[in-house]
Amino acid sequence: MDSRRAPLLAGKEPRDIAEPVARSLVSLGAQPGHLQQLIDSISALHKASYIKSLEATVAQVTLGDIAAIRAPVHFVVGAHDTLTPVAMHHEMAAKIGHAPVSVLPDAGHLSNIENAPAFNRAALDCLLAHAGLGGKPSHWPGA
Repeated sequence: MDSRRAPLLAGKEPRDIAEPVARSLVSLGAQPGHLQQLIDSISALHKASYIKSLEATVAQVTLGDIAAIRAPVHFVVGAHDTLTPVAMHHEMAAKIGHAPVSVLPDAGHLSNIENAPAFNRAALDCLLAHAGLGGKPSHWPGA
């Protein structure tokens, strides 16, 4: 996180670090269009907000014990994620009573972009598995 935050604090803008940051998040086999989408997205970030996001990412490690989570949890991770590796997801899943972990092929940290079909399938399967857990809202906006 410091490698991203330090240049910003030294005066650079998100667009100045967008390409190397994007390359560190995608898999080596990322499609050029996916890489460019990420570069464009990072370039458009507001500097102060991005710095706060980086700081929050580091701080979340100390916010609490995930073993206390009682809601359904499903981890989705790209097989080539170097920022939050597959092993980290399995460790977290074990702490939550062996929550399921979907490892998506051909994807890095942003698996929803690099392998959208697999990501969508994993998310939908999780939602469908837990569809009956909640009740219908008593008030639905716009209804």
